Amino acid sequence: GRQEVEAETVTASKGGVSGLGYAVLRACARHGDAKRAEAWLDKWALAGIHANVRCLNAMLHACARAGDLPLAEQWLLDIIDRGLEPNVFSFNSLLAASAEAVDLPAAHRW
Repeated sequence: GRQEVEAETVTASKGGVSGLGYAVLRACARHGDAKRAEAWLDKWALAGIHANVRCLNAMLHACARAGDLPLAEQWLLDIIDRGLEPNVFSFNSLLAASAEAVDLPAAHRW
């Protein structure tokens, strides 16, 4: 069906999100649409498609642009729970989300 075609469009040969999928998440981030980015990640997860840290960083960036610090923190913990290693881009997005939320204590935590 259509969902299978969409899933195939974003998968790489190893069952992960392709460059096209990453581009979708980056577009969501540019527009500060964290809910749409999250919906894509959820759809891919249901299809058995695994997001890498690059894609999850795009999700964090979407949260930062949306000013949704709690969601950003949740996704950072998700990165860790998946056994992936957050990187400088991950923490930069958390700092940006903290700044957007005007939450100085959160910025100090990250």
